[in-house]
Amino acid sequence: MRVFSFLAACTFLFLAGCDFGNPICPAVAEPAVIVEVRNAVTDDPEAENADGVLIDGEYTDSLRVNEETDEGILIALAGGFERAGTYTVCVEKPRFQTWTREDVDVDDGECGPETERLTARMEPIE
Repeated sequence: MRVFSFLAACTFLFLAGCDFGNPICPAVAEPAVIVEVRNAVTDDPEAENADGVLIDGEYTDSLRVNEETDEGILIALAGGFERAGTYTVCVEKPRFQTWTREDVDVDDGECGPETERLTARMEPIE
């Protein structure tokens, strides 16, 4: 009986240390797309007051603030959290031309979508 208990304990400890190929994923929702919004002329950040949308067939998601500088200047928007797909990405901002990128492919990764990083270079309207 003691041999059986010892073998059972060893087996348990061995199996407890194995993840069987499954990744340990963080408990954070990953965005499908992150868009850094910049002025095409000055290269200044332009995410402040910018609106954006992701579209994949019937699915639509608004872009939300995602990144800012240490000084609190917004630089990027994100959306499509925990969702792979093929997106059309649009960013709008007053006094700038609408920026659009089509066929942005986001693959499924082991812990969520493999985030695509884009830069929207917004052209000022003169």
